[in-house]
Amino acid sequence: MKQLNRTEHKQQQHYDKIYIKYANHYDDPISIDYRYTFIFKKLFKNIHLDKKTCLDAMCGPSGIASSFLKEKGAIVHALDLSENVIQSYKKHHPGNKTYTASILNTGLPNDFFDVISIVGGLHHTHPYLEQAIEEVQRILKPNGYLVVFEPPSKSLLNLIRIVWYKLDKKYFSEGEAAICISKLKKTAPNLTCLSEKYGGGPAYFLLYQSMITRMPKAIKIAVKTPLFFIETLYEKIIPSFFSAYVIVQFQKYEH
Repeated sequence: MKQLNRTEHKQQQHYDKIYIKYANHYDDPISIDYRYTFIFKKLFKNIHLDKKTCLDAMCGPSGIASSFLKEKGAIVHALDLSENVIQSYKKHHPGNKTYTASILNTGLPNDFFDVISIVGGLHHTHPYLEQAIEEVQRILKPNGYLVVFEPPSKSLLNLIRIVWYKLDKKYFSEGEAAICISKLKKTAPNLTCLSEKYGGGPAYFLLYQSMITRMPKAIKIAVKTPLFFIETLYEKIIPSFFSAYVIVQFQKYEH
């Protein structure tokens, strides 16, 4: 792996340390169900995945997006900065090609992937977001798709997030900050935005973000059904300025 910058090195150390606890919360059955129900259906909507070469970028220790992609018939590759994360990923997906590398400099060929998915990873790349997008554009095939799931900077909830980042240093590391979607679009000259959807209600915070909110698993199980029902209703009325996340689909066009 190529030499990391200071921020990447901090991120690598951080996730090498917490990846087991991270998996226990974000990759438990309830959190997986949340992703499938509220995230993946929107993330990959109208994208044909069968036999497509897909990169689960910044994949995480269990590669939940990889599982969804494989179910849809995709040929899945995975990338993560942490070697510990990649070793854990391989136990869940032994047949997938993996890369221990930075999204800023993957070392992968030009025009290689049909689809690149980044689920909660771009907000870890500050202040190198532009470099990350340039690299994604390089390895994405013409007419290929980039799909991202990130916290939006222009939501009122981001004010809470900023304070929480500063106070909860156990689970947040240097370089984490919400994404400005309008700036992201300008950063990606060859990527055309196809859709932009906002979400994130009580179930997002109490179930999906249980590591951050310290929600015990027993309580997650007890409140899942009512919170999923509330989340379904909430997502029909949620305004973008009061959302916890945004899902954006891009397609690469050469100008």
